[in-house]
Amino acid sequence: MLGRLAAAAALFALAGCAGMEPAGRNASRAEAPAPVEHRAPVTPPLSYVPPPPSQSYSAPPSQPVPQASSSPTVAAQSVVAPPPPPQQAADPNADVTVQAPARQLEAPHGDSRSVSERREDMQTWDHCILAVQQTYASDPNEPVLETPEDVCRRQLGQASRTAIPAARLVRPH
Repeated sequence: MLGRLAAAAALFALAGCAGMEPAGRNASRAEAPAPVEHRAPVTPPLSYVPPPPSQSYSAPPSQPVPQASSSPTVAAQSVVAPPPPPQQAADPNADVTVQAPARQLEAPHGDSRSVSERREDMQTWDHCILAVQQTYASDPNEPVLETPEDVCRRQLGQASRTAIPAARLVRPH
């Protein structure tokens, strides 16, 4: 009997400390957030009868109409609409849509290559860059002395991705 009384007293003491905040090293210096107000969910009176389902859709009323109750102890409850959800920021990892230019770009001045030759040279440049990057990534302990662009400039004889390669400048007559 005495043990049960001590256990009950311990439970009441713990329940009393439930709302206390830590002090000393465990206390945070930030301002405590406002306490959350808990509201009971709004339920219709026991005499509520849902309307029969219909085939056509009718918009629900913006505020529910209070109904008469047979119980005098049921108080009128006000309905508060929940706040709208916060706006979500744009996802930086979302898909990006790129539109093609309305007309084909003209070749740089003095570039005699056809569209397919220019495309082929750009693809060759891209493949060279990717191959050099994979080579560098395969052995991370090896020092990198040149950028992938420098290596491809030397190997392809092409100043940049859109430049004319040296092999295309010399054409047989």
